[in-house]
Amino acid sequence: MTDHTLRILTRDEVKKRKPPSYLISRIIPEGGFVSLVAQPSNKKTFVALNMACCVSSGTPFHGKPVRQGNVVYIMAEGQSGIEKRLCAWEAHNSVEIDPSTFGFILEPLHLNQTDAVERLVAALDAYVARVGQVDLIVVDTLNRSLDGDENAARDMSDFVKGITAIIARFNAAVLVLHHPAKTGTGGARGHSSLNGAVDLGLEIKNGQNMKFKLHCDAKPPKDDEPAHPIALEAVVVDLSDKMGFDDEGHPITSLALELVDIGLLDLVKTAPVLTLRQQLEETLPTIIIGSVMSTSEIVEQVLDVGIKVSPKTVNRCLRNLVNQGVLIRPEKGKYQCVEPQIDFEPVE
Repeated sequence: MTDHTLRILTRDEVKKRKPPSYLISRIIPEGGFVSLVAQPSNKKTFVALNMACCVSSGTPFHGKPVRQGNVVYIMAEGQSGIEKRLCAWEAHNSVEIDPSTFGFILEPLHLNQTDAVERLVAALDAYVARVGQVDLIVVDTLNRSLDGDENAARDMSDFVKGITAIIARFNAAVLVLHHPAKTGTGGARGHSSLNGAVDLGLEIKNGQNMKFKLHCDAKPPKDDEPAHPIALEAVVVDLSDKMGFDDEGHPITSLALELVDIGLLDLVKTAPVLTLRQQLEETLPTIIIGSVMSTSEIVEQVLDVGIKVSPKTVNRCLRNLVNQGVLIRPEKGKYQCVEPQIDFEPVE
């Protein structure tokens, strides 16, 4: 029978407890629950992978001290680009990651469901048996790791319970990637139980640009001053020596991040927050390009990239794009781009 007796600590026992410690100083607390939010295609995955690579290799994170630890990255979307991004980080930082310190799960797990949490626990138990422990788990993204409605109290609370159970069992930090609240006031989208549960919140601002900021006070740490914003620049890394050339003979490339003077970014005019209609009108051509798609297929793709809208709103934007000459309707209920555009690869 499990012993549920409560133990009351004395003041002397409390004095002996260690102060908060971090995997990445004042950014990822050991055994903490952290959120990283940004708009779609605003480099969330690049920043999260950068952090994970730094932890697994013990490399400082753009000037921030790092405690080396083992990492498991749950990549629920964008799996095809993972190797390019890892190679770019290694090449740019002149560091080769020890394969035993970095594990990957390349499928979504609905962590608001008990059976999925149990599957993850079993996989992590096996991983820990091989490498000794796990220190950081990345969930990329919440949208693909929750089966249900992120605005519903029950669904989001069950997701939080699943993450909390993982943290309690393995004493590992968990970093969850998500989209920001639609209000523009900061914090993660969906039910407030997520923001209430996280120990620290991070947010990417202007991530659609090559130079952008990582803000470390979307939810400040409970027991420390938040870290100052970090200014980063995405730089192109030539991977042709490792990965060769594409079908057109161009070097295969990816992006890596490097630290820049934050004062220079402060001089750049802040990009306006896009309205829902503007987001849709920018996103729809990139979804449709190279295809003829039905309205239902387009709506499904829109939801997959994290834009929560009704089919009626999508239809309205599709009509607007037809009127603007961006799209045509080759047949009833189907859409395609008027002419080929440049290759588009979402960048998180």
